[in-house]
Amino acid sequence: FYPTKQNHIYAVLLGKEILPESVATDHYHHYSMLRTIEDYLELGTLERKDAKAKPIAGIWKTNVTH
Repeated sequence: FYPTKQNHIYAVLLGKEILPESVATDHYHHYSMLRTIEDYLELGTLERKDAKAKPIAGIWKTNVTH
């Protein structure tokens, strides 16, 4: 699975851990969102495509992903 230019999904992340007015400029997909949540809650992965997905970065006040 690789995102294409036609595959855009609008996502907004809110919370005290997010830098105000920050924008992630890297390419992410729904597995990235899942991986970010798994890392943040320290759940571990499902050992599928989420295990290799890149967590969302560059928008956090601190290093909240592991």
